Amino acid sequence: MAASWPPLRPVEERAQSFWRQERQSLEDETAERNRLEKEEKTLQSDIESLQRCLTDAKTRLNEESERLRRHSTLEEHRRLKDEEAKQKRLQEVEETMRQAIRLELERELETSRRLVLRSKRRNSFNVAMSEDDREELLDALAGLQTAESVEGLRTQFVVVQEALSDIQRKRWRFVEDACSVVLRQVFKMVTSDEDEAIDYLDSRNFTISTLEGVDLCLQFVEPLIHSTVSITDALDDEQEAASQRGVLVAALLHLFAKVSNTSEMKSRLVADVLMCGVEFHVILATLRFREELIECRRALLPSYESDSEAESDLDSDDDEAMLRETGGFENEDTLWIIEQVAKAWGLAKYRYFLQTSGQEYSFAAWSYRGIGNFVHAMLTDEQRGVHALPAVVLPFSWLFHIAAYAHYMIRSEDHQVITNAMVSFPEANDRSSTLAVLKELVSKVAVTDRFWILRGLIVKCPYGNVAAVLVDFVRSDAVQAWSSSKSTLESPFKMVAISSLLQDTLAQSAERDLVLYADLIASCLSLLRFLYIRDKDNITGIRSKTTDGGIWDVLPRISKRLQLKIEESTSGDSHAGSHSVENDFTHLMILEASLGLTLELCN
Repeated sequence: MAASWPPLRPVEERAQSFWRQERQSLEDETAERNRLEKEEKTLQSDIESLQRCLTDAKTRLNEESERLRRHSTLEEHRRLKDEEAKQKRLQEVEETMRQAIRLELERELETSRRLVLRSKRRNSFNVAMSEDDREELLDALAGLQTAESVEGLRTQFVVVQEALSDIQRKRWRFVEDACSVVLRQVFKMVTSDEDEAIDYLDSRNFTISTLEGVDLCLQFVEPLIHSTVSITDALDDEQEAASQRGVLVAALLHLFAKVSNTSEMKSRLVADVLMCGVEFHVILATLRFREELIECRRALLPSYESDSEAESDLDSDDDEAMLRETGGFENEDTLWIIEQVAKAWGLAKYRYFLQTSGQEYSFAAWSYRGIGNFVHAMLTDEQRGVHALPAVVLPFSWLFHIAAYAHYMIRSEDHQVITNAMVSFPEANDRSSTLAVLKELVSKVAVTDRFWILRGLIVKCPYGNVAAVLVDFVRSDAVQAWSSSKSTLESPFKMVAISSLLQDTLAQSAERDLVLYADLIASCLSLLRFLYIRDKDNITGIRSKTTDGGIWDVLPRISKRLQLKIEESTSGDSHAGSHSVENDFTHLMILEASLGLTLELCN
């Protein structure tokens, strides 16, 4: 016969037993907390004792230095040097001990806090599962802050990445915290040139080079990029996905600011930024967005006019200065301005980039150097090809975005300023160098987009000789388009658009100084003759002769003005110097020959 089960205890007895166990658990935790508080008081007394010992040591050192002053000058100098070194070493030891004690106290207090929170969670039946994941991440970040070697950091990298993979809600905030802690901890270990010159550094302070520091940061960020991209691709929340990608781009741009002339590392960083999935024009527009924000604030909010002088002196390398200058965007008027400017720039989706205060701004505030290095690497990296920088013509202007890089070059000492350089530099080799840089920039854009960009530049360019160079770029692309069998009828070089460009450019030049615009008119005439010869079917409209201000109406007006200008130059009425008159006459004669050849060919 089977043995019977023992009878169940009454409900009251089981409840009393349960609550006795709970009370015993709380009493044990309270006792543990009291013990930790006593240890904290003991450690504080130890600190005070160490401080007294250090004070006594400093007093003895001062007395010893006074005694050494009575000896000879050489002995005194040598001993003073030794004492200074000892005092500095003592200060370093004191600071190290204080940091160690402070970290120990923080760990103990954090342990106590977790015990209290765990006891509260036991009495709550509605705690979300993500709380444990967040506690795990906090523990991992605390361990990362206490790591004292490169190997210790690498070990904690894996722990932090595993903790981040379990977080679902508002993950971008935790990714931001993790990246911020990693950057701060790694670059604490980076040694500067001044530190390398000091020979009395404590041997326990492990230091690495800047390049090694960037590489160590990438060992944490790159696996995080792969995991984040796979997570964000599956998210339905577009704002959350954009914020997670934005955090990683912000971290990589901070690393770009640390890289100098290492092409391999720049190429690696470029690939990482592009892998994040943030559109290139968004990164460029962000820097100009902040400048546009300041201009709108000046125009619409006169009460902020007093801050304009400070805002105009933005430091290219100091993100904290930028934070202080734009830290006042808090009232409703400025928030409305932010929304309107963000819509105009197409940045509404990337709200992480638009913050003007708080932790998000302090971490994602683009530095001129970081974004400048990134754009420079994109423009000069031959592996990226011609389609690396797609020109966003509408609603954005590619050149307007690239002005962020121009601003960076203006502030930098190791880059040549392209703006106005082709006409401002007195030396011919400098002007030739800027022409080479301009060609390199233009070659990075796809042919069709390049035509529309160059068209806008030619019409608006205030310098005739520079506009002539741009027209030569268009002519070179036109020759390629008409010579290639792959070119389609949708190409702007086989449409009315190129005739419209010639008409607008020649009409503007006809009303201006022919001497200054002789090169531009000659370049336009060269392109006109090429199209007239190749376009037998008149698909560009280049052969259509109208009387409504078209090309063939502008050319006679240019011819009449040219004859008057030549007669004025030969009559000696000009007040310029003889060398200048001779130079102008040469330009005019070349233009006359080009114009005569064009009219003879097309009549």
